[in-house]
Amino acid sequence: MKTTLQNLLSLLMIVMLSAQVFAQTNYAVRFVMNSVDCQNMEVFIDLEVKANTGSPEYYIADQNYRFSFNKDAVANPSIVQELELSGNIFTQNYSAFFDAHHLNGSLDSVVTYNVVLTGGTGYPVNDATWVPVGRVKFDILDIDSCLDLIWHTHDPVDFPPTFISEKVGGASGVLLEVDEGLYDPGQSICFEPICKALPIEIESFTGKDSDCAVDLVWTTASETDNSHFVIQKYVDDRWRNISPNIAGAGTTNESQIYGFIDNAITDIFNYYRIMQVDLDGKVNFSDQIFVKSACYTDEISLGITELFPNPIFNQELMYIQFYTERDDTDATILITDALGRSVRSLQVGLNEGANKLSFRASDLASGTYFVQVRGENWYSTTKKFVKLTE
Repeated sequence: MKTTLQNLLSLLMIVMLSAQVFAQTNYAVRFVMNSVDCQNMEVFIDLEVKANTGSPEYYIADQNYRFSFNKDAVANPSIVQELELSGNIFTQNYSAFFDAHHLNGSLDSVVTYNVVLTGGTGYPVNDATWVPVGRVKFDILDIDSCLDLIWHTHDPVDFPPTFISEKVGGASGVLLEVDEGLYDPGQSICFEPICKALPIEIESFTGKDSDCAVDLVWTTASETDNSHFVIQKYVDDRWRNISPNIAGAGTTNESQIYGFIDNAITDIFNYYRIMQVDLDGKVNFSDQIFVKSACYTDEISLGITELFPNPIFNQELMYIQFYTERDDTDATILITDALGRSVRSLQVGLNEGANKLSFRASDLASGTYFVQVRGENWYSTTKKFVKLTE
């Protein structure tokens, strides 16, 4: 009986102490842009946490970081790396055992990033050092938009709000909610200045069909720390280097003219872009151009004019608006995933003019996909779409 009473008194003391600490501690959270991959259209964001300025150190436990994003700009969030608050952490002064991080929420515009403490004292945080929690990747849908990350807070109430708890009383202690402090949105993350700001000013980039070859010419108005160019061509569902390194002019304000001839023409429709490399190794890409080859007499003008709905959720069908100047009874719709693997191939017939095509998308897993329409000796441009699960 005495032991039971002592246990109850000990627990009461922990709760009283916890109430005092709970009234004093609060947290700060922020977003930090890790990187933007302009070639693969992906952005990587780090979530970080610390004790808010003036708050005493405490031991962080369960965490639910809740925020919204601009669904017209990005889609398909996923955890690509767990950072400091991860796995089993042992030191002389504390221990923390964390479950695997995971996301939930609607994921079309609201994300909950969950971290669960399964044992130990918790992880100490103070007001001097930001602690990286995890890294989230988004697919970029619109290069001209901004990410617009917004934290969900308690006041005003955004459902569901961000929640962080602390461990009080050591490994056998209790969890209490920490008060809100700073919600730092970090820097405004917009992609266009990053992905379109070439250190060179390209005045023109043209291609001309000539005797079963394509003459490519581009001019620059100025260059800054420009090492070299490489011409890339879209072949077999990916961009491939087709030229050697073409030396740039370094740094100059004078106009420069460059050229390259593609003699390996195997299709009617040919797509090119310039890869430009800085002296420090940074890579940038120009807009792509399209050249139709007269080597093939079976020429047609065609293309995917619209792909909808995009992103697609639980709808049964994805629709393609496709235009062509002639009939083709044996065309193929090819769907590939982000790794270039074929996930669906569908034979279709095309009529001259506008065609409305469709394919089943309800059984596709969440992710990024690419659609292309092909004939015997032609193929359309590739269009990207994102599948999300509500």
